[in-house]
Amino acid sequence: MDAGIGGGLQWGQLTQRIGGEYSLEAQQAVLEGEVEQGLTFESDTLEGLAEQIGCDPAVFVATVERYNELCVQGDDVDFGKRAEILAPIVQPPFYAGHLQACLLTMCGGLRQDLECRVLDIDDQPIEGLYVAGSSAGDFFGAGDYPTFVAGIGHGRCVTFGRMAGINAAGGNAHEQIPSIDI
Repeated sequence: MDAGIGGGLQWGQLTQRIGGEYSLEAQQAVLEGEVEQGLTFESDTLEGLAEQIGCDPAVFVATVERYNELCVQGDDVDFGKRAEILAPIVQPPFYAGHLQACLLTMCGGLRQDLECRVLDIDDQPIEGLYVAGSSAGDFFGAGDYPTFVAGIGHGRCVTFGRMAGINAAGGNAHEQIPSIDI
């Protein structure tokens, strides 16, 4: 937070408008509210934080130490976190929150052509195989998901789902769906 780079769960998403200036004060207010509500846990030691969240303190500390090694190395070989946002976890207080996983979209997926046909390794359409929505790959380019763009995952599911359905049924989506001039 102090470096002003944010990124991740709530940082830069609850209080910062897209393209707006980062506000450390606003982010601290969000964090304080989450601690008060019991949504985020706070401790001056990693062991204390581990106990609060029900983790084995030795395993938790070893995990943080491994992450810190990767930060010093400047290359997250374990999970591929971008180097410019690697920040070691060394200065208390330490925080943890519960993250409940759900699939909004994915950065990878199956490669497809403009007709929503899945492509093989030689970039040739696989007959009868179409893809749309979160399973369609290459949508986010460099493998990074802009989490602050509301509806981007659902929008592509609806749009490309319709196109794939028309094409899979033998129609031509480019002819059947009118273009919109913006």
